[in-house]
Amino acid sequence: MEKFEKEIAAILICNALEGGSNYWYYIDAHNFKEIDGIVYLSAILSHEKGFLVISDSSGHNYFEPVKITYKDVEIAWQKFSYEKKYRHHFYDAIRENDDACTGDVFFQLVVMKEVPFG
Repeated sequence: MEKFEKEIAAILICNALEGGSNYWYYIDAHNFKEIDGIVYLSAILSHEKGFLVISDSSGHNYFEPVKITYKDVEIAWQKFSYEKKYRHHFYDAIRENDDACTGDVFFQLVVMKEVPFG
């Protein structure tokens, strides 16, 4: 298993929130204003006290609204870096060849613990 790379995870979440995942999620709540030093919402999950509440906007009801935290990002990183089916996305991320798709796969792992969308 690869070492958790907080900065790379934050970039992937930014990719997802800036467009890669917009087709399946809503942000219902967050504590962005309560965390000092966080400039962008996409960095909220890089802070141990940060959270987002995400709901399914896809129309498929894959999940109930869920509160995600830094710990969920760490758990997703383990799957992302270890499981063979995500390995090419992981390599894209660590080689700085990531894009909206890479971020989307990672964010689905954070939120749903699997990748039901593409």
